Amino acid sequence: FNMINLIKEHKTVQYPAGWKGERAKTVMEAKTLYGKACYPIMKKSGSYSMFGVTLAGPAVVYSGPTPEKWDQFYYISYPSRKAFLLLVG
Repeated sequence: FNMINLIKEHKTVQYPAGWKGERAKTVMEAKTLYGKACYPIMKKSGSYSMFGVTLAGPAVVYSGPTPEKWDQFYYISYPSRKAFLLLVG
């Protein structure tokens, strides 16, 4: 199945309370760490990014009563729901 990932990019690195993993110092470094972690899992499962876009200005998407602004989106192809669950699980 295919999924569109909508991303809001922060100006500084954000981590949840209690995060015990590696910490990046910059947003770009955090994106690199994320990619290094995801790529092997996606490759193994046969998943791949079909394309990604960084927008020149925030895109407004209505997903409910209030519009939300997004900075990037990626169109990802997964061969199955199981392949997706390998990535998030």
